[in-house]
Amino acid sequence: MCKRTFLLTIFFIMLTSLFSETWIYEKEVIIIPVGEKENEIRLNYNGVDMTSGPTSFTIDEDENIYIRTSRKNILKKFDKNGKYVCSSKFEKGLGDAIRFIGYHKNVIYTKSGDARNPVIRRYDKELNLIDCYKIKKDFKRQWIGLHFISNYKGDFGFLSNSNPQNISFRKIDLQDNHWRMRETKLMDFDYNKIDLQKHCEAIGFQFRNFDNRDNLYFEALTGFKKLDKIFIVSKNGDVIKTNILIDRCTYHDITFMDSTHSFISREGNVYNIIPLKDGFRFIKWYKTREER
Repeated sequence: MCKRTFLLTIFFIMLTSLFSETWIYEKEVIIIPVGEKENEIRLNYNGVDMTSGPTSFTIDEDENIYIRTSRKNILKKFDKNGKYVCSSKFEKGLGDAIRFIGYHKNVIYTKSGDARNPVIRRYDKELNLIDCYKIKKDFKRQWIGLHFISNYKGDFGFLSNSNPQNISFRKIDLQDNHWRMRETKLMDFDYNKIDLQKHCEAIGFQFRNFDNRDNLYFEALTGFKKLDKIFIVSKNGDVIKTNILIDRCTYHDITFMDSTHSFISREGNVYNIIPLKDGFRFIKWYKTREER
């Protein structure tokens, strides 16, 4: 009897190992209108490609949406239901075009310029400009950042490498009217690295964020006119699949020159924007259950 119980236990362990855990999310869609009005987002569409539009967005703790538009580096704020709230003003002499934006402790950060003229601007939640300072000259060569992110201590900075095998983070500090960057630890643990290619055929995988349970979120980049997938890896290296599909504008036969990254909150919610001719689909993914 004991032997039979032992064999059944082994069989059950082997059987469950064949089925990886899956987290099920529900999707909510918010429509943000396209147009020239203040409460709309301008979009240039020429029938072949989409040459300009929002290139970056971020979310605050109340799920307000901050979007970087292509027109004169204007930022626009919408509430969680897609209702327009306010816009920033055009400011001359603040460096090249804004590349991406981030949110940290009631402040909106923007990255502008390149290695020759790197600039960080800060805005309050009503999108009034707080200040604008350059990166210290000694750090210009380190001005490669993928997007803004916070580490486990709440330090704010750049995700400088998103490769699953080599995730790195640089904290930014404002000192003597210049921004300085310092390599520091993103997470307070060393997760067991895993080859995600075994779980999904993809061009590559990019780290997006980690949640408040120390799970790491990766986006599988599947290529032109395909749906990207979100994979979650526990700090122990266990892969958790999801039903999330990141719908890119190229999937709709539209080429958007600077597609936006998906955004992962510390609660584990996933957000992305699909730009279409008749309006922007702002999509929220909320976890509802776990399956095996």
